Amino acid sequence: MDAEINQIPSSEAVISQSLVPLEPWQPLPLRAEEFFFSMVYAGAAAGSERWMTQFDKGQYLIRREAIFQGSLGMSRRVQVSRFAAHLRLPMMFSENDNGRIFETIFDRRAGTVTLKQNRDEATQALTQDYHDPLSIVQLLRDLDPEIMTVRVPMIGGTVLVTRLDDEPVETPWGEVMARAYYLRPGMGFIYIEAEAPYRPLKFVQAIGRFVLESTLTRTSEQRPQQNQSNQAHKRPRSRHKPQGKYPEAAQKAQQQPRVQHQTALQTPRVEGEEAGKGKKRRRFRKRGNKTQEG
Repeated sequence: MDAEINQIPSSEAVISQSLVPLEPWQPLPLRAEEFFFSMVYAGAAAGSERWMTQFDKGQYLIRREAIFQGSLGMSRRVQVSRFAAHLRLPMMFSENDNGRIFETIFDRRAGTVTLKQNRDEATQALTQDYHDPLSIVQLLRDLDPEIMTVRVPMIGGTVLVTRLDDEPVETPWGEVMARAYYLRPGMGFIYIEAEAPYRPLKFVQAIGRFVLESTLTRTSEQRPQQNQSNQAHKRPRSRHKPQGKYPEAAQKAQQQPRVQHQTALQTPRVEGEEAGKGKKRRRFRKRGNKTQEG
């Protein structure tokens, strides 16, 4: 058994093979993507996930945001992986699990790995090319389908990935054939689309007595056909919307001619002697007030 494990290629050998332009297999160029997943635990809805990949400051970034609910409780977990696009190896991995922050920095120039947890920090030697929970998914997307087993070093230990038979995965666009990979330890399954662009279709992880399944529901480029058909049957919205709570009354009000408001009546100006009398009276009253005060 040990002899068989020693014959399994390492992740470093797999990555070096992916970087060399081999025929007919070549990994696809990295690009910006967005995936949405729905989670089910013990047959009940358990939350949703959002995967986003993009280029940021010369690095390739993968962000995974999971919102748990139902029997798993209400919580939020955000994971971020930054790695060099030319090496396809992580440079930094961070995780925020309801305020608990973990961070791992892979410094290949200094040859060190720094682990941070809140205010605690530890450093160890970088002896091999480590992966994180997000970069391993990208590794399986780039992996040659002919490779059946691979060992992936991670901070917590080495993960043994075994290629299983292809299986159809039910998606909103119908059944899609996927390459199935079994990961241990951890008893997890990852399903990668068998054809380009090799999207992650499904994740299965054993948690307690039940299994947590996360299935792809839509992407930023493609939406379910059901939603597209529903939008086709919708009537076009009218540009002229009736105002008010009752449409009939609003339409009648629009049909009635508009009434122009009359300007306020202005008092006529007093001219001539009457105007002079009025001014004299006002002056007389002021003088009278002064004489009385004095």
